Amino acid sequence: STTAVSTGTAASAASNAAGGTSSANLTPQDTQTAEKDSYAIAGSFMLNRNEETTKAAIENAAITVEHSLVNEAANHTTDVTIAASAAGAAKGYGAAGQVSVNLADRDTSALVKDSTITQTNTTENKEDLIGIAAEDSSNNIAVSGAAGAGSKAGVGASIGVNVIQANTTAGVENTGIDA
Repeated sequence: STTAVSTGTAASAASNAAGGTSSANLTPQDTQTAEKDSYAIAGSFMLNRNEETTKAAIENAAITVEHSLVNEAANHTTDVTIAASAAGAAKGYGAAGQVSVNLADRDTSALVKDSTITQTNTTENKEDLIGIAAEDSSNNIAVSGAAGAGSKAGVGASIGVNVIQANTTAGVENTGIDA
């Protein structure tokens, strides 16, 4: 006698008493293979710190001009930061995260200090001037992103933080101007 025992499969048994042989065949009923889930995780952190100083200064000077004198400090910089994170899982779950922190400290100043300025041409021409000016027209462009993809689920999250301190000053200290 031949016996075939199996769990989760189809079993067949055959016996040939005269020939003295026996055989058993086990064939799987479910031909699908169990696949495990896959996971993909990605993350990134970016820190960008800029310290910018733009200074135009006249100090301890004796200056004589015929027409104009302009002491000007100007900051026209553009800071660009790009940060990203991505994760993908073909047969499961994908998650990605990204954090960007941009810190900028800008100081733009124009100063005339402890000096004398004399203008020799004192006509009423509006083009002739003594000027002190400071300008900060700088820009920050920050791009941050995250993407998560998966056959079952995907999630992406991104956080961007920008902290900008800017001081812009123009001044005259202890200076005589004769115009």
